Amino acid sequence: MDIETIDGTTRLKIPHGTPNGSLLRLKGKGMPRLRGGYGDLFVKIQVEVPKKLSRKARKLIEELARELPETE
Repeated sequence: MDIETIDGTTRLKIPHGTPNGSLLRLKGKGMPRLRGGYGDLFVKIQVEVPKKLSRKARKLIEELARELPETE
């Protein structure tokens, strides 16, 4: 996924299974430091769930749920 940073667009790879609310760190993509270089940029993952689904979308999600392994 592409995200905007203070220096432009950066590609962010979100690992599979990343839970909602996780923080990902982009080294050297944050604010400039007083003595040179850049700090790190932290990105908080927020998953948005649609409030309404079409019948087709609901059926696809149910099908996907059957294919995924069960987790604790």
